[in-house]
Amino acid sequence: MKLQLKSGALTSMQKLLEGLKQPSFYSLSCKVRDGRFLPFIHPNEVNAIRQPCKGVAGEVVSCKHPELESFVDEVAGLDFLNVKDKAPATIQLPFFIPVVSRDFFSCNAKNINSDIIGVSLKDIFTYPPKKYSGKLHIGSLKIKKNILDNPLFQNKKVILFSSGSDTLIEKVWKQEKELDFSVELAKMGFELATAMNFSVFFGECPVDHAINLKRGLQYFAFLQNAGIQTIPHLYWANKFHLERWLEWLKENTQTNLVSINCQRSKLPDNCRIIAEGIKWLLEKTGGTVHFLLEGPRKTLINQLTKYHGYIHIAIKEPAMVSLFHKKYVFTEGNLKRFDGGKTPIAELIGPNTETYKLYLQNSFAISSSA
Repeated sequence: MKLQLKSGALTSMQKLLEGLKQPSFYSLSCKVRDGRFLPFIHPNEVNAIRQPCKGVAGEVVSCKHPELESFVDEVAGLDFLNVKDKAPATIQLPFFIPVVSRDFFSCNAKNINSDIIGVSLKDIFTYPPKKYSGKLHIGSLKIKKNILDNPLFQNKKVILFSSGSDTLIEKVWKQEKELDFSVELAKMGFELATAMNFSVFFGECPVDHAINLKRGLQYFAFLQNAGIQTIPHLYWANKFHLERWLEWLKENTQTNLVSINCQRSKLPDNCRIIAEGIKWLLEKTGGTVHFLLEGPRKTLINQLTKYHGYIHIAIKEPAMVSLFHKKYVFTEGNLKRFDGGKTPIAELIGPNTETYKLYLQNSFAISSSA
């Protein structure tokens, strides 16, 4: 398919993400300002800072962190280009990929009419993270190595989405070597894995951004080196991040698929940044890269309907709706939920998945055979 974008795509991106010319109050004391982190962090990135850069020990990194050097060493420096895509993904993805929780692992594979399905990182552990009194508690990170032996996964290709809460992501990162995590994952039989979605929050110190972006690439390298077909995860909070990703993609021209975790797309500003960034990268790469979006909200989907040839959507919503004994009805262009009564969740997941797929196809105006 030939890429056709409106000429305004680049202009829109510039308007949205280029406005980092005026310093903020907190930017005046950020060490990034003097250019010491060039070429990996642009001095103008400080103009987006909306909170002070803390110089105290802890997990939140900033330009003033007393152990900053060790954090930089942990990710083998801030340079993206020392990570190569050694084995680009060869899998052909459908437009829609259902993601399921462990509640459905014992279901018959025929319950979900899709050759490719996804699972989340938290569901591969014997003791999954749980919330108590509003806080997420994570026990021992013991991998349940035989999950793909469950009935649901028979004769299916399974994608591991290495996304989750910051608490879980950070714990897996810290224990990667102790768990021999990459090697153990390679034995499990996943068809594809995405790299981790280390958070990048607008307004925080640019050094924290740079380290978390590089962490994602390092995890990508860990999995590839273990022999797992893996795709990089892209995040950005400003145009400088996008330019660094574009530079990496130009150095890795064989990369044809990247992932984006869209859990923060419910916020209008975040949604616009994701959508405009995708359009910008599509234009700059000439449409050679496809985007696997995990969990996009309707507002984000609506901004990308013209680019369905380059978009793949993976989402857990039909599974979660089924888990709460609800059923979808798609009527007059709207997706509605109704009480599923006493219908078992195993019988709801299939129809709900198909109805949600129909809703997406209608949104993107593509045929039901896609």
